[in-house]
Amino acid sequence: MAREKKELPHLGSKPSSRGADLVMDMASSICSDGSDGDSLKSGKLQVPKQKRQRPTSTPWTSMPQPLHYRFPVQWWWDFTVDFIMVLLTMPFFILLATVLYVNGKPVGEEQHLGTIEQAVKGAATIFPIAFAAVTGRAAVKFATWKLERGTSLGLLEQLMNSRTVAGAAMAPLQLRSFNIVSLGLISLWCMSPLGSQSVLHIFSAPIVAIPSPRSITYYNLRQQSFGSPNTDFDTDFFNGYSMVFGASLLAPSSVKGGSMDLWGNPRIPLFSSVESSGVKPDENGWILLPQDGDFNPVYSSLFGLPLQNATFGNTTVNVESTYIEMTCNNITTTPMPKSSSGQILLTDQISPNGPYMSYSPVNLDAVWAIGYKGPDVRTYFANTTTMFVSPEDCPDCLPGNVTDSTLEPGTLLYQEFYDTSNTTSVYCIPSQVYVESTVLCQKTANGQFCQVIAQRLSQLPHQPSEITYLSFPNIVMGLTNTLYNSTVQISAQNPIQGFLYNSSSNSEIFLEPSSTSQYLPNGDEIPFDSPLYHMTLNEFGNNLGQLVNAWIHGSFYNSTLIITGANFTDLYQMVLDGNAASFVPASREDLTTMIQNQTSAFTVTASATADVRIYYCDFGWTSIFFLATSAMLCSAILGVVFGRMTVVPDYLGYVSSLAKESQYMKIKDGGANLDGMERSRGIKDLQVRLGNVNDGTGEVGRLAFGRVEDTKPVQRNRLYI
Repeated sequence: MAREKKELPHLGSKPSSRGADLVMDMASSICSDGSDGDSLKSGKLQVPKQKRQRPTSTPWTSMPQPLHYRFPVQWWWDFTVDFIMVLLTMPFFILLATVLYVNGKPVGEEQHLGTIEQAVKGAATIFPIAFAAVTGRAAVKFATWKLERGTSLGLLEQLMNSRTVAGAAMAPLQLRSFNIVSLGLISLWCMSPLGSQSVLHIFSAPIVAIPSPRSITYYNLRQQSFGSPNTDFDTDFFNGYSMVFGASLLAPSSVKGGSMDLWGNPRIPLFSSVESSGVKPDENGWILLPQDGDFNPVYSSLFGLPLQNATFGNTTVNVESTYIEMTCNNITTTPMPKSSSGQILLTDQISPNGPYMSYSPVNLDAVWAIGYKGPDVRTYFANTTTMFVSPEDCPDCLPGNVTDSTLEPGTLLYQEFYDTSNTTSVYCIPSQVYVESTVLCQKTANGQFCQVIAQRLSQLPHQPSEITYLSFPNIVMGLTNTLYNSTVQISAQNPIQGFLYNSSSNSEIFLEPSSTSQYLPNGDEIPFDSPLYHMTLNEFGNNLGQLVNAWIHGSFYNSTLIITGANFTDLYQMVLDGNAASFVPASREDLTTMIQNQTSAFTVTASATADVRIYYCDFGWTSIFFLATSAMLCSAILGVVFGRMTVVPDYLGYVSSLAKESQYMKIKDGGANLDGMERSRGIKDLQVRLGNVNDGTGEVGRLAFGRVEDTKPVQRNRLYI
C-alpha cells in the first residue's frame, strides 16, 4: 500500500502563533509540520535523517510591508552609494578641466608638471574600474526598473550580462539577439577602454621653440682706439690686456680655431675665407657658412665680439664689425746691415725715423719687430674739427667726405732676427674690411654656444679699405710699443712667434731655429731654416692679422673687462671721447649715427627662439575622454534615477533571489523590502548546492538548487532534467 503523500507546507504559509509580532526564530520556518525525525517523502524524494540547518536568528519579518519602506539607516546607505557613484566621475572632469586650463602655458609658469603626469597615469588605471562600477550598477538598476514594469527575459539577460566589456560583447552572441539594445550596450562599454587609453594621450609637455623679439647689446668694434703711448691703456689697462692676450695665445687649439674665444664671445670670420667656401651669396649678399664640419673659417682676431642678454634657446642677431686683413706678398732673407762705423745692426728698416715707423729703436735682444709705412690720414683733415678731443684714432672718427678720397695703402713690415747674421722680412698690406654678421647663440642650462652662421659686406657707410687703424700714427706707435711686450719674447720661449708659425698648436712656442742651410724651391740657398719658409704667405698674413686685430680690440674703451664678461653698464658716458653704451634698440639709421658718435656698445633687436616646455592638450583625445567620462556620469545619474523610480527591491543577479524562489530551499516568506544583498546577508550561513534532488534510484535525476542535505552530488554522464 502506497504511503500517504504529505504536502511540504511553505515556510510562513500559516499565521504565526505570535500574531503580528516579528518572528525572531527561523526554526519554525524550516520544519513544516513540527515532526522531529520523521521521514519526509514526496514522490521519490527522501530526506536523509540528519540535523536540519537552522539560522541562529530571524533575518527578516514575515509581516506584510508596504514596498519601498526603508529604515533611516538603509535610506542613508542608498543615498551614500548613489552619491559615491556620481562622485566617482568628478576627478576625471577635474583632470580634464586642469589639462584644458594649462594648455599652451609654459611649464615655468605652472609648476605642476609632475603632479599632472602622475594624475594622468593614475586616471588611466582607475578609469576602467570606476566605469565598470558605475555602468554595471546602472545596468542592474535599469533591468530592475524594466522588470517591475514587465519586459522580455531576453532583455533582462542582456542587461544582466552586460556589466563588463566582454559581457556586453558576448551577450548578443550567446542570446542570438542582435538589436538596437545590444548595439547601444556595446557602444557604451567601448567607452571604457577608449576612455582609459585617451587619458594617456590628452596631455603632454613637449619642448617648443617660441619666437619672440629680444634686445641684444654688443660691443662696438668700430670705435676709437686708446692704444696711443702714454695713455690710460699704456699705464692702466695694458697689464690686464696682456693677461687675456697671453691666455688666448696659449689656449687649446680647439679654442683658437673655434667659433668662440676663451670667454664665449663669438669670433668674426674673415669675409675672404667665407667667400672661399664656394657658397654663392643670395640676392642680399648674404653667404651662409657651411655647417657640415668640412669648412673651417679663418677668424679675424683672437678675441670675439662680446654680446649680452641672449636668452635660453636660440637667439639670432645681426652685428656690425670691422677688422684689418693682411695681404702678404713678399718674404726675403738678407744679411744683417752694419752701421757706418761697421757695427752690426738688427735692422735698418724699422725705427722711429722710418722708413717703417716704430715707437722706439729695435732692441739688440729682440727676436722680431714690426713697423709701418703709409700715409698719415690726419694730414688730409688738418683744419677739420670733430666732437672728439682725443685721440680721434679710428676710421669712423674721420669726417664722412673721406669716403670720396683716394689714398695709397700702407705696408706693415715684420722682421725676425737670428743670431747676428740674417734678417727675414715679410711685407704685408693691411686693408680695413667692414662686415655684417649673423650670430646664432644657443643657450642652455649647461652654457652658451655662439657662432657666426652668415656674413656679408656691411651695408652701412664706411671709409675706404685703404684707411685702416694703422693709418693713424698714434695707433702704430702704441702697437709697436706694447705688442712685443705683451708676452715673454725670447728665442727659446716665444708665444707670438709660435702663433705666427702655427696658430692651432702650442708646440711651437718653444723655438730653436736651425743653422743648417736649406734651399728654396727655385734652388736659392737659405742660410738657415726659418719656419716662415714652411708656410704660405696667406697663412702668415691671417695669423699676423689675428694678433694685430686682437691688440686693436684690446685697446678699446674698457675692452679687457668687457671681453672677460663684465656688464656693459660699466661703459658709462665719457663726454670728451663720446664713449657710452646704448641700451635702447637701434635701427640701421641709428647705428650709422652711433658709429659716427663712437658709442661703445649698441643694442639691437634680435630674433629669439626660446626652447620652452609647454603644456599641450590633444583635443582629439580630449574629446574622446570627455565623451567617455560623460557616459560614465550619465550612467551614474541614470542609476540613481531608475533606482528612485523602482518600487521593488533589487532582485536580479543575487543567489539569495534564486534561493528564495527554489521549492527545495524552504526560505521564509516576508522581507518584501529586502534587496538581494540584504537577504543574502540574513541567510549567508546556509549550505546550498546545485545538485540532484531525486532519491538517486531512478535513471534520470532532477537538477535543482537546494540545501546540501536535500540534494545529492551530480555524477558525470548521468541523465538529468
